[in-house]
Amino acid sequence: MVYEVGVVRKPKHHVHPGIINMVEEMINQATIKTGELQYRVPVIIIIPKAIYDSLSEELKRSVKSIELNLSNEEFLAAVIKAYSGCSDETALRSLASEVLKFNEGYTLIARLVGEELRRSNCLVSDAQAMLKKTHGDASAFLIHWINDYLGIFERGKPIPNRIRALAEVLAVREPFKADLSPGDYIATPYFMDRLVYWTSNSSEGLSDEQANWLVVKHEDLLEDAITMIVKATKETKATEPECPSKALEPWSEYGKFKGEINNVNDAIKYINERYSKELGEEFKNISSDCWNALILVLGSAWIAYSLEEIIEYSEGVTGLMPIVNSALKVIRNGDCNAVRLLIINNKMPLLTWELLYAPAMGLSSFVLDALAEGRINHVRNAFNEFINAVEEGRKKNRGLYPIEGIYAFGLAVLTAYADKRGIKEYASDDGLRPRHLRSPLGRYSILRIQFR
Repeated sequence: MVYEVGVVRKPKHHVHPGIINMVEEMINQATIKTGELQYRVPVIIIIPKAIYDSLSEELKRSVKSIELNLSNEEFLAAVIKAYSGCSDETALRSLASEVLKFNEGYTLIARLVGEELRRSNCLVSDAQAMLKKTHGDASAFLIHWINDYLGIFERGKPIPNRIRALAEVLAVREPFKADLSPGDYIATPYFMDRLVYWTSNSSEGLSDEQANWLVVKHEDLLEDAITMIVKATKETKATEPECPSKALEPWSEYGKFKGEINNVNDAIKYINERYSKELGEEFKNISSDCWNALILVLGSAWIAYSLEEIIEYSEGVTGLMPIVNSALKVIRNGDCNAVRLLIINNKMPLLTWELLYAPAMGLSSFVLDALAEGRINHVRNAFNEFINAVEEGRKKNRGLYPIEGIYAFGLAVLTAYADKRGIKEYASDDGLRPRHLRSPLGRYSILRIQFR
């Protein structure tokens, strides 16, 4: 087996020792394990040349290295063609030659140019104009591209209302991305679309494509450009170099964000204060099946277990409690907007987790408020069903399925939260609290909430 280390040509610069150690460990893990080959297929690891040059000589000898130059016109033209579907080879090469004039991010820019061509039905002139007006500055190009992609102009003029709405949403989005990897979800598309809709006070929200784009963490260069936009909405004067500054003008002029969001907790507080009424409406008048699904999601968040895995492990399981079965059905069918606010593809984005886990951080949660208020009968009935199933299971020597325990945990969390918040019907229900206190998970949830 041959292992190849692809080397991207980059200017030489100092590399942090921690990065070197991480790469060396990654290569070691990918090559040999206890004297045997780790994988049966070749493994290709692409790293910058500066990192490769810093590796130990012994490690270099253990792999076969090749040098890969991504700043190649033919390669970039092929990238643009792949993403655009356009066939004019001469035009594609012309665009690739413009991409080569940039200071970094060749492949990313080529991909975005290709996507722009796809949307414009291969209108080369617009893509060419955007490349030329940014004068080889990758940051400026990316910000111009974001401006166009998010539709902040109409016939060449800024749309102040839309810019303000997007500026607020980008500010809310910003702190969550630090702990995520490219491709991870920050929020759900439906959640992001609702925020834009409510903030702009208009019927114009996001297209499905725009919403899907906003909720995912992107490559570092693209995220750096988004960070520049967020900074521009907070500063009185642009501090970026001249070329990016021009691209940032619409945001600094029309997108002033007056909130104070410096970290994830700030963002959760802001969402709860700014959008609690609108988002709370999304959870009112939902069906009991939808409510059950949200209780399962809540339990998954508090137990810190992957919702996707919980659902996967429950495939084909028979004999689950009806309340849990109804929850699974709603999640799988995706036919409840309140659930669509919180999960996507059976996954719980970081923003959702933070919203649901907020009480453990000493914060209120509009989601838990909405799930608790007016739902005391749902909680009583669900606890009764759960306790009956446990007692029946003991007679038949049948234990609980993990998903049933997680659902019950969600009930315990909600009840403890409602009691802490002083919601009358919960605080006055003497029969309800002892029931959820019986389980260790119930006691844990109460302690986590009561002493924050």
